[in-house]
Amino acid sequence: LRDGTLSARLAGQAEVFLKTFTSAFSPRASGTEQELAAAEYLAGALESMGYAVVLQPFDVDIISSDLWLEAPGAADVPEAPNIPLTLSGLGQASGSLVDVGEAREGDLPAQGIQGKIALARRGTITFEAKVDRLAEAGASAAVIYNNRPGLFRGTLVEESSIPAVSISAEAGATLLD
Repeated sequence: LRDGTLSARLAGQAEVFLKTFTSAFSPRASGTEQELAAAEYLAGALESMGYAVVLQPFDVDIISSDLWLEAPGAADVPEAPNIPLTLSGLGQASGSLVDVGEAREGDLPAQGIQGKIALARRGTITFEAKVDRLAEAGASAAVIYNNRPGLFRGTLVEESSIPAVSISAEAGATLLD
């Protein structure tokens, strides 16, 4: 068909499929029944087109984090939903929160950050460089806040020696205030 009706029809079918899939199978976090149902739905759709499909199970380690904030004398302590950075160090940390800018060379406070939890802004240097610099300076953990609205998922190249999580720009601004 030279007039584009075939491509328009296929585009319409793809749009309907995506809308159906998204509305019926969202949200779907890794390792959940919702994810399995979505995989089975996709397998069925591919099989109906003649593909041979095999679902292969595999193990996924999911780490989680809890971030508790206490402010002596403050009535309201902000909540800070967070996501552990991929390859974050594991463990618990507590201490005073200290602003370290973007954790670039020269951003760390002169009095040091030994035993403190570093609050760093996302941007300019890699997550790896930030977390490594903070660990080397003695921070017990790193909290990296976004440089644009919302949460984000960050990834380190190698496992860090300290726990590292991400928070939203909004939570970071509240903590800085």
